[in-house]
Amino acid sequence: MTCYAPSTIPKIIYGSYVSPRPYCPAPGLAQVYTRAYGAPPKPRVGTVIYEGAHEDDLSRVRTSLRQLLNENKLRNMPVGFPFHVRAQNSDEIRLSHAPYEFKEYFATSDNRSRSRCATFSYSLSRSGMMTWRITAPGRQSSDGRDCEFYFDNRFSYVSQPGSYFIGNETLAQVQLHPMVLETAAFGIEFMTRPKILLQALSTSLEVGKMITIQIANDKTRIFCRSKHIYYTSGEILFVSTDHLGQHEVVFVYVS
Repeated sequence: MTCYAPSTIPKIIYGSYVSPRPYCPAPGLAQVYTRAYGAPPKPRVGTVIYEGAHEDDLSRVRTSLRQLLNENKLRNMPVGFPFHVRAQNSDEIRLSHAPYEFKEYFATSDNRSRSRCATFSYSLSRSGMMTWRITAPGRQSSDGRDCEFYFDNRFSYVSQPGSYFIGNETLAQVQLHPMVLETAAFGIEFMTRPKILLQALSTSLEVGKMITIQIANDKTRIFCRSKHIYYTSGEILFVSTDHLGQHEVVFVYVS
């Protein structure tokens, strides 16, 4: 084995390249590389892009909520739904028709880590009309203040032109008259089978209109757009109402 003295070993010079001009990334590209694995920046409130993103977001929320309703997977649904159970004392529990609300947390299809929240509420008007609603956070305000709004045909809170606000948007609404609930066969089934109301809320999410639950009789004459919808006396009808007050049978519930 031949050994060389350290002084006789030739010095290795590694090649290198020096750019004649320093590298300066464009301002638009620098942000892309620094946020490669982060969430995309949110569009500015009040812009067309923001409105489009907001509507897409609500569409994903509606889809996820419909899936939860159709599969009966609401986790925070109160005992006794569509009403709720209230304890009168330590030995007595009764079904209450008093107003209530609960929040439901869920994920959407956009693969975001944060969970979404929708509020389910029940109210009873002075006329006795029972109403169930699903609401979600609405548009953000450019000035941080609420402004005047009205209902459109999707029951969404809509601001006046040129202004935006922080509020809740009603995604679904179902109402039921107490006289219908007093129908012996339907009343028992409605209070013991939450699926009827869950299906009605899911239908309201799908068509974007208020749904009224009715019982068909011999005098029922309601328009049906679909030729595949047939109903007879005694069946449970889901009747939609648009912003012009026009009614239409959109679904016939089959138990």
